Amino acid sequence: NDDGVSYNYIITNENLTSVTVSSDVPYMVTLSDVTINSADTPALILKGDGKCFLNLRGISKLSDTADNSKKGVITAESDLIITGDGSLSVTASKKHGLKIDGVLRILSGSITVTTTKTSDGNAISVDTHYIQDGGNVTIYATNDTYGSENKGIKVNGTEERESGKLVINGGRLTIESVDKGITAGWKLAEDAETETTDDDPDPSLYINNGVVTITTTGTIY
Repeated sequence: NDDGVSYNYIITNENLTSVTVSSDVPYMVTLSDVTINSADTPALILKGDGKCFLNLRGISKLSDTADNSKKGVITAESDLIITGDGSLSVTASKKHGLKIDGVLRILSGSITVTTTKTSDGNAISVDTHYIQDGGNVTIYATNDTYGSENKGIKVNGTEERESGKLVINGGRLTIESVDKGITAGWKLAEDAETETTDDDPDPSLYINNGVVTITTTGTIY
């Protein structure tokens, strides 16, 4: 189609334990009234260099346990674009709700991400950019354990000049978190891989439109 999508994997089962899709070309995954309760892996694993269009249809619920050996309920090695008119509920008990190595872009749909008291990650963790053009994103980052408090959205930034941006162009974003609600940044001591600064990230936050409501409850150290 016009997006260059080669495949559409339609998932309709209500009682799955994990789903893995691997592709080096653009593809679509359609969640249609899906329930995935994973034990020791992410519920949805998106592998390869191909960007994924995650199409939401109906009501889908994904979760992991504290035994998850990876870093998220949904993990993606490349870009993830969320679209559709359905809803997605993600509950993280080990680390992040969504762990995206590339760009996370939200066009439409209703997404709720909850990190439980046992999670030491963030609701949404992205390594390149977070971009929201529409949709309704609600985050509950609830872990208040000292040193493991959950952030809402964290864009990490990588050794790439244009990475690290968090952009809200529209839609609705509601965050209740213990730690920071939204943050873009990178750690020089951990992430710098070259001596030149020409390729260092430029973390920035842009709110151009939309409705953004953030409540944080943690105590400043």
